[in-house]
Amino acid sequence: MLKKSVSGVRGIVGVDLGPTEFLTYGKAFGRYIGRGRCAVAHDTRRSWGLASRAAIAGLESEGCTVYDLEYAPTPAVFRTVMKEGLDGGLVVSASHNPPEWNGLKFVVQGGRGMYPKEFNSFLRSHATIGGLGRIRAGRSEKANATTYISDLVSYAGESSCEGVSIAVDPGGGVASLFVGKIFKSLGGEVRSVNDSPGLFTRDLDPGLADLTLLRQAVVEGDQDIGFAFDCDADRVVVVGDDGETLPPDYTLLLCLNQFLETGVVRDVAVSVDTTSSVEEMVTSHGGRVYYTPVGEANVVQKILKEKCGLGGEGSSGGVIVPDFVLCRDGLLASALISKYLKEKGGLKEALTGIPERFLLRKKFDCGKKVARDIVEKLSNEAANVDRTDGAKIWDDSDTWILVRASNTEDILRVSVEARDRSKARDLMKKYSAKVGKFRRESEQEKPASKPPKRSITR
Repeated sequence: MLKKSVSGVRGIVGVDLGPTEFLTYGKAFGRYIGRGRCAVAHDTRRSWGLASRAAIAGLESEGCTVYDLEYAPTPAVFRTVMKEGLDGGLVVSASHNPPEWNGLKFVVQGGRGMYPKEFNSFLRSHATIGGLGRIRAGRSEKANATTYISDLVSYAGESSCEGVSIAVDPGGGVASLFVGKIFKSLGGEVRSVNDSPGLFTRDLDPGLADLTLLRQAVVEGDQDIGFAFDCDADRVVVVGDDGETLPPDYTLLLCLNQFLETGVVRDVAVSVDTTSSVEEMVTSHGGRVYYTPVGEANVVQKILKEKCGLGGEGSSGGVIVPDFVLCRDGLLASALISKYLKEKGGLKEALTGIPERFLLRKKFDCGKKVARDIVEKLSNEAANVDRTDGAKIWDDSDTWILVRASNTEDILRVSVEARDRSKARDLMKKYSAKVGKFRRESEQEKPASKPPKRSITR
């Protein structure tokens, strides 16, 4: 089933999405941005040609001028729209979803994603597209995403990673075409695995993937740090110099630690599934944390409203640095973390000042309706619950359980955080059992399907 959320539209190519869908979404978006100028890029999935060409055809049919960046990470499109003052941008990608998936991310003027109300308005507009209809003569031209590299290097600081040895795992995604160039420009020494574009040998979600090859590369190569990216390079997960994978939240925490120390950041916006270590760190520096529903656009909306200096989503390894780009940027985050390592003398020193908590995450296959039923039941039985997104149940001031339906997949996500590892494990076991029980009950409550009508031959 096609998934529609503030993250865009995505689904399995040939099942949920085909040329017609990419064309009509492109056409609707061209109309939405006033038939203006639009940047387009794609990741390394095998279906990129079909998807990108159809989306561009839809934009052109509305009279848009298209700048085709071809292979480029998602943040490069957001940055291009913002920097060049374009009317919009389209990213042909399904981000961290499996290779057989593809989709579209929508970027509006100013270089940000659509807010929920805007996205719902766009979907209503798309529903009126019945086909090509009237053709307006737009045009497209090849463009270059290399300015994103030079901008990123300039922001992080030339030679700021000099002497730092870095292992990278692009996972066959679009980072394989960019990350080496970035770190070499920053002065870093780069070693890579899984860097053949379009060859996917691990889960595209770095937070769930088996990162054995990257871990080995870090340890055997005596690297200072390792980074694993998703397919469009907006997410990144860190592997330490001991070969251990850090929880995804540490991508945000390391950047936050750096910015708080330098006084660049005071207030922060994060999604509700992010570790409470952020709250402890920010408030200790006199700042405030604003919480949002999960979804990059929700975090960006809060960043802009409250003028926050940093934002992110802990569960996705996503960092948003608003004065550079208004989306998660895994490549920028990896550059800033590597720079911080050089300044502090190593990862151990860079982690100093980050409060230790234990955060466990688990997912369950679950349809949307059943997921909503489970969230409602858990919410009703809890004494202290936050309904910002799903049900965030506070067991005590340092312990919480979040149960929410995914925006992009038919799954229910359960997250548990506590200061004590055994307590986190016990709570995950407890709530996993509750989810299983409520899921069985909800599925049993489904009305029986009606038998097919029998045809009578006379």
